[in-house]
Parts: sequence; C-alpha cells; structure tokens
Amino acid sequence: MDLWGPSPVESLGDAQFLFCIDDDATRYTWVFPIKNKSDIFQTYVKFQKHVERMSGLKIKAVRTDLGGEFISNEVLKHLECEGVDAQHTNAYSPQMNGIAKCVNQTVHDDVRVILDKTQLPDQLWAELALTFIYVKNRKRDLQLKHLKIPGSLANVHVPPTRRESKHAPRAWKGVVVGYALSTRGYRVWDPSTDDIVESKHVEVDESRNWSEFKSVNKDGKTVDKPELDKEEIYYDAETITDSDEDSSDDVMGMGV
Repeated sequence: MDLWGPSPVESLGDAQFLFCIDDDATRYTWVFPIKNKSDIFQTYVKFQKHVERMSGLKIKAVRTDLGGEFISNEVLKHLECEGVDAQHTNAYSPQMNGIAKCVNQTVHDDVRVILDKTQLPDQLWAELALTFIYVKNRKRDLQLKHLKIPGSLANVHVPPTRRESKHAPRAWKGVVVGYALSTRGYRVWDPSTDDIVESKHVEVDESRNWSEFKSVNKDGKTVDKPELDKEEIYYDAETITDSDEDSSDDVMGMGV
C-alpha cells in the first residue's frame, strides 16, 4: 500500500491524496482518492471487508512505508486483531515497497499525459486516475470495445420522465471522463455544473474534444442538463444508488 499527495489541486470531490493498494499476486490495483491522510484507516477497513467477501480469501499481509498514516495505533491494532501481518519498509528505502510505489508513480505519470493531451482541467485528476486503473485492470481477453477516449464529447439521454416538456431536448451534452464505478456505463462530467453523472445511455463522439463543449449544437446553444428530482440519491465513492426505476440507470453526484 502507498499514498501519494497532497495534490497541488483539489479534485472535484475535494480529494488531495491518492491511496493505492496493489495485490502482489495478481497485480490487480485499487486506488482511492481521499481528502485527508486520516481517511486511510476507514478506507482500508472497508476495502478489506469488501475484497475478502468478494474473493472468499483472507488478506495475510500488508506492506507499507513508515508513514504515520500507516503505523498509527488504530491501523496497527486493526491489523493485529484481523491476524494480518504488518510489514514495513526501512526508512529511506522506497524500493522495498517498489510495486506500490511504481504503480502510484505510473498512475500520476499517465494522468499527467491525459491532462496534457486532452487539456482537461487539473481538478479531474482523481477521475482520470480511476479511469487509468480501470483500463489497467482489464485483461486482454475481455471486451474492450466500450473504451472511449477521455475528454470526448458525449450526448447523455434524458428519460421522458425527466424532461421539462415534450419539446425539451432529449439529451444533454457532457464530457466522458471514465467508467461507472459499480454499474455499466460511463462517468460523464458536466462542465457547467461540475457534476459527474453515471449513465449507460451515452452517445460518445471521439472526434470532438471537450474544448468544443459550447459550440457543437445545431442551434449554437448549450443544451442544459435538467435538474434531477429531489428524490435522487447522491453518492460518495463508496455507494452508488438510483432511487428512480425510470431514470435509465443514471446516477448523479459530485466527482471523486
């Protein structure tokens, strides 16, 4: 496990750090944008419960550096109670935790490249980090046709129940920044509100970059995204829920 940060620019969800967990056996990687170093404990506890439940296996050991966030009393006590071996690198010896350090550096190098190539705002670094890890964890034999270029323009379908009138636009315009966290679909950023919406009903135009956001409509006007119902359930990085059965699986909330 390793921690990067603080970032000079806060993410959409006010994150300043990126908590990285890499499995030595499978090289599968998880990253968690967090606001403070103190968030590591609860983030790890939730991660451990989830991954052990899903895999049916127990975590046997974790390897970290000697950062205070990893050797706090609550972290060490939790690992001891769970029977997890806490392994720590020597001071000034990052190579002893080389895999996690390397993955963290690779994530930020690639995010930097994506930001440079797409000219997306720096505040989207956490979203793009999740996108990079999503692609990294895909196996070559899996279907990859759904992958899209980050920063591409997208038209997101508006369900009839969400339209203000029969003559209202059937779609709103956004920018693809990644892939849905716990459902099928894409994460689409609305630059006008800084909302991140997850939807599977998305038409992506990879030939157009987000810089054309305000200039691609036939009438020359920006299609505004309709406000969601008050019953819409917002989410954090842990939970994504849609309370409207007719919402076409769209989920709205702030970014990570």
